Amino acid sequence: MVDFGCDFHRDFELIDDKGNFRKVSGVDNAKQAIINRLLTIPGDLDNLGYDDYGNKSYYYLGLTDYDYAESLIKKATEEALLKEPVVAEIIDINVEYDNTNCIVDIDVRLVSDDDEDTNENITIDLNNVEEVL
Repeated sequence: MVDFGCDFHRDFELIDDKGNFRKVSGVDNAKQAIINRLLTIPGDLDNLGYDDYGNKSYYYLGLTDYDYAESLIKKATEEALLKEPVVAEIIDINVEYDNTNCIVDIDVRLVSDDDEDTNENITIDLNNVEEVL
């Protein structure tokens, strides 16, 4: 299995009174990398040298033609996932969009150095990013 490394959990929760942050590793870190990319608006990290990072889905929130918006959000999500190094294959992307919600449900296969399939499902509410992980 691929080593997906270790990072701080995206909520930056302190786990003790010494100031240590909760960490995430392995497949959970790979999922967090995907979520971080999908929840980042393009341009937000330009000053840090990440000028091609993020998800253009946010540009389409507020459109009133729901079917058209869903297709644009699905395409933007696919484009973002194709740039994420931990994603080997996009299995499915489902978008549910209306005037108050945008739920993106993705199924991906993570990169692997063996024959073991690592399929993951991630559901993201683009209107409520606090409840993602």
